[in-house]
Parts: sequence; structure tokens; C-alpha cells
Amino acid sequence: MGTDRQQTKSLELNEDPIPPGDSAGIVFWCLIGLSLAGMLPCMVLPAWREYQDATVTEQVRALQMEDAQRELEIMRKRLDAIHNDPVVIARLARRELGFQNPEEQILHVGEIDPAVATLDDPEGLVVHKSDRERPVAAQLPAPLARISSRLPAIDYDRIFVQSPARELILALSIALFIAAFAIFWPKPTSDATTPPSQ
Repeated sequence: MGTDRQQTKSLELNEDPIPPGDSAGIVFWCLIGLSLAGMLPCMVLPAWREYQDATVTEQVRALQMEDAQRELEIMRKRLDAIHNDPVVIARLARRELGFQNPEEQILHVGEIDPAVATLDDPEGLVVHKSDRERPVAAQLPAPLARISSRLPAIDYDRIFVQSPARELILALSIALFIAAFAIFWPKPTSDATTPPSQ
């Protein structure tokens, strides 16, 4: 009798080596982790790309504002010279009205020499596009940049930002999240519903 009980106990232990609660918990958290791994990039990456585009647009507008301020300053100096500088007034009279002294000889030149072109901008207010900085998108912080450099080189924008891949991954992630709670949510047992016997 004693040996039969020991054998039945050992068989019961061998039939169920992993408790059901532990394996269910592992599967539950695996499903939650998979759903978050698909959902978070689909939500964070589009916002990050919009932020990068906004920083580039802001830099472009700042450069355009600087150009407009330079042009305004040049126009202001030219207008001041037209009103107050006799040399500029004489030059304009010769160029626009064809005024010339009898002892002067006019020489027509096809192209303006670059050295002469700087006479219109003696203080160097004009900045050429090749000389100024190009707009740069916002960069990740150093720890995140190190992590992203170790990720595989694939087109993340095509997967997590563009349609229809983004919507499909979001739908699958939400379905996994719902399935994890629907399958592994604790259900009331029959012992808990039956009233205790008196």
C-alpha cells in the first residue's frame, strides 16, 4: 500500500513538471512584449520624423530670414548712397540717363568682371549659397545613437512610418495585446461561484 502511494505520487509529479501558472505567465508576457515591440516603433518613429522635418524647416526659414535681412540692409545702403553719395549719383546718371562728359569715352563690356561686381556690395553683405551651412536634421541623443547604430541596416521608415505596412503592424500588435488578455485573463472557477456549504 505504501509503495503504491509513492508510485502514484511520483507519477503525478512526472506528469506536470512545469506548473501551469508559470508557463501561462511566460506566454502572456511574451505576447505583451511582441505587441509592444511592434506598436512602439509605429507610434514613436513617425513623431520623430516629423520633429526632424520641423527642425530642418525651421533652419531653412532662419536662413531665408537672414537672406532677407541682408538684402534689406543692401537696399538701405544703396538708397542712402543714391540720396547722399555724389559718386553714385554720377554713375547712375551715366548708366541710366546716358550722361557723359565731352572728354570721356564710353567702353561697352559684354560681361562684368567678378572683381567689378563686388562694387555693388563693398561690405560683403551678400553670402553665396555655397558658403553657408546646410540645414541638418535633429540627431538622436548619444546613448540612443549608439543603440541605433547596432540595429540591422533596413528601411525602418518603409516598415514603421509608411502605409500600408505601418497600419498592418499596428493592427497585428493590437490583436496580440487583446489576445494576451483574452486568453490568459483569470477566469472565475466553479469553486469560487458555489456558495460555501453550511
